[in-house]
Amino acid sequence: MWLMLYRTGTPNLIPVNFDGGWEWACAKVAIGKVEKITGLKCVYLGGPGLFDEGLKEKGWPRWNLRWCSGIKRDMMNLYVSSLRRGHPNYEVVTAIGVAYDERSRRKKPGMKLDTIILPLVELKITERRALKICARAGIDWGGYYMRHNRLSCWCCPWCRLDDWREMYSEEPELWAKMKEMDKTAPRGRKFYWSRKNLRQMGKIFDVEQKQGII
Repeated sequence: MWLMLYRTGTPNLIPVNFDGGWEWACAKVAIGKVEKITGLKCVYLGGPGLFDEGLKEKGWPRWNLRWCSGIKRDMMNLYVSSLRRGHPNYEVVTAIGVAYDERSRRKKPGMKLDTIILPLVELKITERRALKICARAGIDWGGYYMRHNRLSCWCCPWCRLDDWREMYSEEPELWAKMKEMDKTAPRGRKFYWSRKNLRQMGKIFDVEQKQGII
C-alpha cells in the first residue's frame, strides 16, 4: 500500500507502523527497503517490552480480551489526533493496508468512518498480488511468505497450527522463548491453542518429528 500510494503521487504521506515488541525482524527490514525507495521515514509507535508488560499483567491475548489490538488501535488513534491538531488546515485521512481478500473488514464499525480508506480493497489488490508488487521492488520479506500465510506478531495466539510446527522445527530458539514468556503470564491466562498448552503441543510436535511428519 505504501509503495502504491507513493507511486501514484499521494501527497503528504506519513508511513506509520506499530510494534509492541513481538514483530518479526523481516518486517523492519522490509520497511527499511521501502524507506529507501520512497525517501520517506516510517514513524514507529509502541516500543520494545510494551507487549511483554501486557503479558505479565493480563496474560496471553484471547478472543474476549484482545488487549494487544486495543493498545495498537489506541496509539494509532492518538497519533492521528495529534496530526489533526498540528495541521488544522489539512484533511488527515488514515489509509489501512487491508488486502482485497479481507474486504469484509470494511463492514466493521471502526472502518466505516469517512476519514478511513482501504486503498488495496478499492483497487482490488489481493494478498498474492500485493506480494508480487513487493517482490518486483526487491522486497522479499526474507522468505517469510514461503513458510507462513500472514505476517503477524511472531507469538500471536491466532497463528495456524502449521506456523507452530514451523517454529518448533525450524526456530527452536523462538519456541524456547515462548515457554519462558508463558511463565510470566498470570495463572489462568497461560498460553493455550485449541485447548492445548505449550508443553502438550511440544509433545505432539516431538512425536511428529520423530515419525517424519514434520
